Amino acid sequence: MVYLIHCLVWNLLLVTAMAAILWLLGKTRSLRERPALRHSLWLLILLKFITPPLVPMPVLPTMANDFVSSSTQQWMVDDTSETIQFTDFSVWINSEDTAASAPAVTKEESSQWQRFIPAVVIGELALILLVFVAFWFIATRRIRGIGRLTKGLTDTTGGVPDVLERVSSEFKLSHRPTLVLVDEVCSPMLWVGMRRATIILPRSFEQSIDEEQLRHILAHEVAHLVRRDHLSNLVALLVMSLFWWNPIVWLARREMLIAAETCCDAMALDQLKGSRQSYAQTLLAAVDFVATSQSMPPALVARFSESRSLKRRIKMIANPEVQSTLSRWSRLIVLSCGL
Repeated sequence: MVYLIHCLVWNLLLVTAMAAILWLLGKTRSLRERPALRHSLWLLILLKFITPPLVPMPVLPTMANDFVSSSTQQWMVDDTSETIQFTDFSVWINSEDTAASAPAVTKEESSQWQRFIPAVVIGELALILLVFVAFWFIATRRIRGIGRLTKGLTDTTGGVPDVLERVSSEFKLSHRPTLVLVDEVCSPMLWVGMRRATIILPRSFEQSIDEEQLRHILAHEVAHLVRRDHLSNLVALLVMSLFWWNPIVWLARREMLIAAETCCDAMALDQLKGSRQSYAQTLLAAVDFVATSQSMPPALVARFSESRSLKRRIKMIANPEVQSTLSRWSRLIVLSCGL
């Protein structure tokens, strides 16, 4: 148990340092124009929460010494008697200093602390587990609601499927996603289930936009599918449900989602070769449409009208230098940081 707590503390310190550095680097122009690289790096930070630490942090010398004292041992061979002697090296070194500096602790105080610390740890773990179960219970209910909404509601009338077919061919998709027109007031979104990918589009919103705006929305959602953002969203949701008490998790997930939306905006513009001003107007129209909506889709859904990053997305839309994919050097950076 103590070793697991030490690993958790080492991980939290390392993740905090990594998040601070990445957040500061994200303010630079070089990283702002590379949302795909930002997305991958923030995803690595989230993954670090659930991977064991390889190297103890040097800022925790007492924990490191405790771990070394219990594991670092030396076998010494006596040449005269040819017997093997087992020696705890760290205890032999620190015995005099410990005896001189350690405060006097009675057996009663020691036993009280030994009973108190496990109770606190068990209580904290129980609280984290309780929130984890409640979190996934709510998420599962919302996921089932989306599944019931999309089941059996495919619409093949009008010209919307034809537009989706053309957009899918521009992205070179072998199997285009299914399109569902719903009567609910919700954001255009991509939902990836166990068997198929579905683009959910409100019927009233589809009737209020022209064909160019429709192509913008469909291209953005198809870009999410090409990038497989639903998988990274699943990882982020898992880490957030376990470490909901850590603000670094919320920061990393928010920055990762903003980077993903920016990537899809850039990919849609690259594929469609359309007007950036028209694309920004489509985004504003979608945000205005869902402003009064009370629907709260699960975090696994990629939504076109994600409004929290609206200002940053419009700035990126206006910038033709934004790179929507990882370059060779960006892949090398991600691989090095991952290792």
